[in-house]
Amino acid sequence: MSKYYVSTINHKQRLLSPNKQTGGVLIIAIFIIVVLSLLAASMLNLQQTSAKQGIYDVYATRASFAAYSANEVAMLTVFKNKKNTEEASICLGEMEKVPVVLPQKISGFANCQAYYTCQLTDSKVGHVYTLVSAAFCADKEMKIYREVTTKVMR
Repeated sequence: MSKYYVSTINHKQRLLSPNKQTGGVLIIAIFIIVVLSLLAASMLNLQQTSAKQGIYDVYATRASFAAYSANEVAMLTVFKNKKNTEEASICLGEMEKVPVVLPQKISGFANCQAYYTCQLTDSKVGHVYTLVSAAFCADKEMKIYREVTTKVMR
């Protein structure tokens, strides 16, 4: 046998020796810990984003319902005057904001405000009322705005 062959065998035996393999498991363990911690951090971030989206959806729904409630109040105001005698007071030509008092006892309207505007237009068939109802619900970090437009002919 050649010297080269003998030295290669000895070198392989030294590499396979338990004394030479210390520290390899430590590197793998550190790698696994780092990867798992990065995975946990990304999952936590994903959960926080999902929670914020859920809160945003709740406030958007509240604002939509408040705007629809303001729209119903506006239509009630338009239709309760059956004789058309007070059209100027019901619906001014200018878009004046009329605040709507939302029941604060109902938790769905908490931190929400609503108003409507009304504009009267005459047409060949009658009066056309353009009702624009808007509402916004606010929190410390966000303010959500929703608007509903309705055209009513009378």
